[in-house]
Amino acid sequence: MIKKLSVLIAAVICLSLSGCGNPASKVNPKGIPESAVNVLADSRFLSGGKILGTDTKSHGRHVRGYMDFGETVSREDIVWEFTQWASKESLAVIDGGVCEYTQSGGVHTYANTAKSVIFDTVENKVVLSADTGYEYDWKPRTNPNAHVHLLMEQYVKDASLIGQSKEIYAYIDFEVNKSDWLLQEEQYDQGQAAQFLWYFMLTHRTNSSARVWLGIPLYDSREERSGESGGEYFNFDKGTHTYIYSLDKTLYLGEDAVTTGKRYTAVIPLKAHIEYAVNLLKQTESLKDVFANTETADFKLDYMNAGWEIPGTFDVAGTFYGIGLYEDRILTEQTE
Repeated sequence: MIKKLSVLIAAVICLSLSGCGNPASKVNPKGIPESAVNVLADSRFLSGGKILGTDTKSHGRHVRGYMDFGETVSREDIVWEFTQWASKESLAVIDGGVCEYTQSGGVHTYANTAKSVIFDTVENKVVLSADTGYEYDWKPRTNPNAHVHLLMEQYVKDASLIGQSKEIYAYIDFEVNKSDWLLQEEQYDQGQAAQFLWYFMLTHRTNSSARVWLGIPLYDSREERSGESGGEYFNFDKGTHTYIYSLDKTLYLGEDAVTTGKRYTAVIPLKAHIEYAVNLLKQTESLKDVFANTETADFKLDYMNAGWEIPGTFDVAGTFYGIGLYEDRILTEQTE
């Protein structure tokens, strides 16, 4: 665990819900310049999603099915991919899974025994739910190398290099609707958790080995229990063989621990955090060769995922009302 950033680095705009612009409108949320461009596609959740497999080893990142609103949207327009790693039952029928589709008044629901994804195209929100009681046979998880994920992700095709923007803003509007521990209290330990997260991959323009996860934690059931934030951290993710630099949520949400049933909105200027993370990697002894001769300006945020990671036996649901990555780009002189 490293020390918290200085007040200068943590210059974050925290916003009350009533003070934010509507992410579904053409007007940027309050705190983001009108000149900034949202480079996340389909941030209104109108085009559905692709379903990936349950096992990264056997399925890799191949598309196994579609959530295309009863074939009313073009599959070519779908940009969101939904991962369901380590799940017992797939949302993709091709994998022998079960996926019941229902539609009512612009609300499209895809569900099976343990998971559901709900697209509300009227209120422009998506709800991710998972029940790991079924997944873990109503016991504490025993496999130390795998836990259930339900994430939405996207490759950010329009992302610019960091050096091409005056500032980059992460925008989030979310709520953890429920996070219920399903077993006896004496079966609980710190390894039993439910986390609602948002991650970006920061990659270098020419050096594919120079990359780091930039984490924006939203909710952790352990923090809700203790009332204390886990704070900023820097560590190595064994699953992806990549380092993670994760922000302290108190800097952008204004609370030590997010609580269920409360809606949160924040605008987070990222450039100072990105520069700090790159410099941290340069100073890490084992990475000096990898990050040698790299500059922050030559990195970009070209992939993101958001949603649930659930190493504990929980029944959870979380809603994204709005999400965005806004680049306030440096204007170049144009000639006629």
